[in-house]
Amino acid sequence: MMNYGFRRFFAFTLAEVLITLGIIGIVAALTIPTLVSNYKQRAWDTAANVFERKLEESLKAMNTQQTLAGYRNTADFVSELSKHFKITRVCKNDDLLTCFEDKVMWGAGDADPEEVDMANIKTASHFGQEDWDTEIIGVQFANGTTGLVAYNPDCTQNPYSNQVTGTSCLALLYDTDGFKTPNTSGKDLRSINVSKLGRTCA
Repeated sequence: MMNYGFRRFFAFTLAEVLITLGIIGIVAALTIPTLVSNYKQRAWDTAANVFERKLEESLKAMNTQQTLAGYRNTADFVSELSKHFKITRVCKNDDLLTCFEDKVMWGAGDADPEEVDMANIKTASHFGQEDWDTEIIGVQFANGTTGLVAYNPDCTQNPYSNQVTGTSCLALLYDTDGFKTPNTSGKDLRSINVSKLGRTCA
């Protein structure tokens, strides 16, 4: 008996391939948004940690050089800060929105974010610092972060202490993504010593 060497080949049918691709598509549609969201949150958290570490280092340097305290307004403080932390733009109190978003979503703690019109944010009291009586100044940092700063005129310094970080000397609302969305607290929008924003309570 002659053997012609025929072999049987097995392959997927078109229907099986389409079903498999459909399942892969469904799984991707369910998981990719979560992966992207987690990636963005980690990126915002990392950017905020790096920014605050650099800010703290700058304030410690100002404390060592005895240039941290003694200012009566925020503008003078920001001018000194710019010598230690690169600031590419400073916006005066009547032109804050050139340096910052016009609207943000703010919700401190467990509060649901509410839209806040930043055109109404002008003084330290709008950050919840009722006793400071200083104006807010807008800044854009070299790393792309934008911010609004209010200075505490009662801030103290001790050039011989490594414990003075200087963070009690300011209230800062900053956005790690600059003018990009979502401009939402807990995401790209972060703060230091800001207990409220305008009339929105913490």
